[in-house]
Amino acid sequence: IDNDDLVFSKMTEEHGIITSKKGTTRLEIGKKLKIIPNHVCTTINLHENVFFTDSRQEYKKVKVAARGRLY
Repeated sequence: IDNDDLVFSKMTEEHGIITSKKGTTRLEIGKKLKIIPNHVCTTINLHENVFFTDSRQEYKKVKVAARGRLY
């Protein structure tokens, strides 16, 4: 989000690959990015909470009821 040069080009269950249309992302370790997730079903139970935003960019924190339920 907010960077037309970067592309979320590939993902696995826990990792995403970001590429640049210009050849280099210029991203550094620790850089925070906004990403719209498209697949969370196998990792959602690993988190205590998730955060949602509305059109006003107001955040809502929601507890994950299924935390630790994947056996």
